[in-house]
Amino acid sequence: MFKTLVKANDDLISHCKCAEAFATSGQADCPWCGCGWLFTCVDCRKAFTFAKVAETGCSPEDLAHRDFLSFGKKPDTIDPAAVKAKAEWLQNEIAALEPGTICVLVDGEVIPVSARNIEFDGWHAHHSFDIPPQVAAADAKALDRVLGDRKYWTEREHPPEE
Repeated sequence: MFKTLVKANDDLISHCKCAEAFATSGQADCPWCGCGWLFTCVDCRKAFTFAKVAETGCSPEDLAHRDFLSFGKKPDTIDPAAVKAKAEWLQNEIAALEPGTICVLVDGEVIPVSARNIEFDGWHAHHSFDIPPQVAAADAKALDRVLGDRKYWTEREHPPEE
């Protein structure tokens, strides 16, 4: 058995209606659009807010490969190194988490909803929260005013690499 993330519920934002929704992230350079703070279903590619750690018979590499296929990649164009990197990213993010742990995603960081005083450097920016914004938000509009705000991300953005 392998640990992975699956959709936990339909709370806050949930466009995915798959019966079994394996979670991934595919963050682009515009994380404020939702790709930086919502999980994506490996199969339907639709977003949702909350995922839970679960055990599955699907290997992390198989799930990563499925993700690339559903993203529109042709099987012979999928880079094995990219599959390995995506699988390793998720395994590293959830390694210390127990099955059943409910999580959110911010900028490449999988965060348990019970986490407090969170500070980290994500893929795009530096973040500091008392509690995860998805937990603090009363509704989807409130969450969008924080993590969906381009200014939030650009004010915290890492300096460009030289």
